[in-house]
Amino acid sequence: MRVSLRRLASFALALVCCAVVAAAPPLVAEAHAQAARSTRVRDALQGEARAAFDRASVLFRAGDFNGARVEFEQAHRLSGEPRVLYNVAVCDKELHRYARAVTRLKASLAARPLPADYVRVAQGTLAVLEPLTSRLAVEVSEAGAQVFVDDEPVGMSPLPEPLLVDVGEHGVVARKSGFLEGRAVVTVASGAPATVRLALEPLVRRGTVEVRAEGAPGPLTVWVDGKEVGDAPWAGTLDEGTHRVQLRGPGLRSETRTVAVENGKAAAVVLRAVRDEPRARLRVVMDDPRGRVFVDGELIGSGPLEQPVSAGSHRIRVERSGEPPFESTVYLAEQETRTLTLDSPKGGVPVWVYAAAGVAVTAAVVTVVLVVANPPSTSFQGSSPGTLPPRVVLASF
Repeated sequence: MRVSLRRLASFALALVCCAVVAAAPPLVAEAHAQAARSTRVRDALQGEARAAFDRASVLFRAGDFNGARVEFEQAHRLSGEPRVLYNVAVCDKELHRYARAVTRLKASLAARPLPADYVRVAQGTLAVLEPLTSRLAVEVSEAGAQVFVDDEPVGMSPLPEPLLVDVGEHGVVARKSGFLEGRAVVTVASGAPATVRLALEPLVRRGTVEVRAEGAPGPLTVWVDGKEVGDAPWAGTLDEGTHRVQLRGPGLRSETRTVAVENGKAAAVVLRAVRDEPRARLRVVMDDPRGRVFVDGELIGSGPLEQPVSAGSHRIRVERSGEPPFESTVYLAEQETRTLTLDSPKGGVPVWVYAAAGVAVTAAVVTVVLVVANPPSTSFQGSSPGTLPPRVVLASF
């Protein structure tokens, strides 16, 4: 194979300087016809085309195949002489760009008329170089992506047909605005066409955010845009844009801070959590002085009591001697007071009491009731989702 290629290179130099069969009739207007009858390729060129051809010949003999290729291309553009493409192909062969050389030879042979000797030699050269190439199909998940093979652009997806490439390893890249770059490495063998598929993922612009608590009096969780994301301190990635960040904990709360997240950049937020000021009250009435009262899992006292609590939803649990635990969820509005009355059973049946519009009502049932004592001041008018109507909240034992 190497001997044949060296012979091809020698033939290229001979083609630069030697004759190709023809007899030249007078007054031939068409350039291709004139080139076909010329005894030398150079003789078929004129002016700047011939000057570019001469420069290319010098560069080729000096071993500068890149420079020679550029000048031969220029000579072809200026003259349209198809036989110059053979010289371009030989330069590509010397640069180990066999697919390019094959493409140039086929383009040269497509022109007519051509001297028979030239056709025979060009076809022989083509037969030597074609086994050094193969076909590569590139499939991209998104239309309109720019496709590159070995860092050279080859077209936009979808490509109309498989690409002619050199045998060996190739890097394939697809790029489209708004998507992550798709990359693959593929090895192509002679006589074995290959296919590479690139899936482009939408580009999500994200940045990193670190949230720290300053002087935290207890365990805290980090909330972003109203959703809990983890314990403080916390670090993670967020989509580009503005986000609301807050710290929360049992009886603790920080201010809500707005943080601007930029793509690829880091941001830090330091928040100070303070005791959440109670804005409502819970009163528990029972005759067991050792009964224990829990709010949101935290013991707040024993026996009958009245405690300030934060407004909002709370889980209440009361444990009394000889009685099943009582549990219920209650929503307390701002400035509201709720009273839970747990009376001793009468005749074995618990009695629970609630106050409505200042009138006490008793009933013998198997449940207990949360009672609102005197809060006409509350503005709460309807049931909170997941709770019973305000002022009277029932729960079964």
